[in-house]
Amino acid sequence: MNVFIKINNPIDFRRNTLEAGRNAVLAQKSSKEIESLRKQKRARLNELKRTVGKINKLNVQLDRIFPLKNLKDMGVKIEKPKIVKKTVSIKEDPVKETTPKKDKLDSQLAELEARLKGM
Repeated sequence: MNVFIKINNPIDFRRNTLEAGRNAVLAQKSSKEIESLRKQKRARLNELKRTVGKINKLNVQLDRIFPLKNLKDMGVKIEKPKIVKKTVSIKEDPVKETTPKKDKLDSQLAELEARLKGM
């Protein structure tokens, strides 16, 4: 049994449907990009934690080798170093993930946009 429904503006209805599909594909694509950025962020934070841990261990070793108390007892005058703030620019390494899902999303997006332009 078939049921048919009359649509007053079939072209507008089709265009709206295609635009909704295009928006869904764009949302999926942006969520994949956000996910990959989060992975990069976690990896860099873990690397930073490891580096800070190594620096702390080296500082402890340095304090053991050159204890400040002994130097003060000997009469050596110790001045605190001036802290100079520097801005460090971090070079972004663009990580391009070419996954089948991303390629599929791009092809779906291109197909939907081609259909919209054809209307």
